[in-house]
Amino acid sequence: MARRRPTEVVVSTPADLRTLSIQISDRLDEMSIDTSLIAAQARAAMASVPDGLLGVRSALRARAVAWYLQSVADLCAKAAGYAGGTYIQFVRLYAKELEGKKK
Repeated sequence: MARRRPTEVVVSTPADLRTLSIQISDRLDEMSIDTSLIAAQARAAMASVPDGLLGVRSALRARAVAWYLQSVADLCAKAAGYAGGTYIQFVRLYAKELEGKKK
């Protein structure tokens, strides 16, 4: 997998911040859904494996991986909410300044 270089983000207007917050939130939501599906598939695969086929250590490791994937999915969902709330907090904190620029 090729490593992507981080892009430089320039936020010069409140509209830019709003757009950026929405884009980040959308990407994190997609990551959360994908990771949650992978975790569910891992749990389903573990359930279909006969008990004697894997050792106890392997089964525990597989369960730990599925748990870890679900934890990552939950964190991505929370981060998506915070990213979406970034613009709202900006507007709340700088409402007076934004009103002054509109007039």
